[in-house]
Amino acid sequence: MTFSWGVVHTVSPLTVIEDGSSNALPVIQSLVDPSSLTVGDMVRVELAQGGRVVVYGLPGGDPRVGINEGDIALLNSLPDPIIYSTGTANTVSASSWANLATRVKIDIVLDYDCWVDIEAGAWVVGADTRVSTNITGATTMGTTPGSSAGLQGWGQIIIMASSGTVRLSHFRTEKLLAGTTTIEIQAYRYGSNGNCNYPVLKVLPLRWA
Repeated sequence: MTFSWGVVHTVSPLTVIEDGSSNALPVIQSLVDPSSLTVGDMVRVELAQGGRVVVYGLPGGDPRVGINEGDIALLNSLPDPIIYSTGTANTVSASSWANLATRVKIDIVLDYDCWVDIEAGAWVVGADTRVSTNITGATTMGTTPGSSAGLQGWGQIIIMASSGTVRLSHFRTEKLLAGTTTIEIQAYRYGSNGNCNYPVLKVLPLRWA
């Protein structure tokens, strides 16, 4: 964490001006009781994502600091990795992106914006089968590269271009917004029907954004 000092600009809503700045920033979390603060109080802050701050305390061990251990744990810890698998074989017959016959999805609930790694793996059978992930909910990103997808290139997408069975992986690193986001494996066939068998989906939180 990188801390700095700031001055309370307004109390309701609580905003702070960091040292060296003239812009008032909204406070997303305060370990000091906001009702005990007054305009002009000096506070110890950390800059958060999107031009917001977290208030951690006051100078000199001011007795108004009421540190809540649960709040500190929330700010400094991340959700556990989530892994989901159905262990089923799925025929891929759709000619555009579609959920698998046995759906493979993860709902992740975040208190703050968070960077995550997403990985999907499967035994892909048959030529002309594509596999990726779709993201909906608090964060919406599609299955193919583009302005709204988040994906950087086609190299992140599973493309089975030959016959047989191959174990392949799809990956992406994305910033998910606070709230509930659903991540789901999708697939489609470019030519004849294929299979996406024994799919596994993993979401690994990396850091708060």
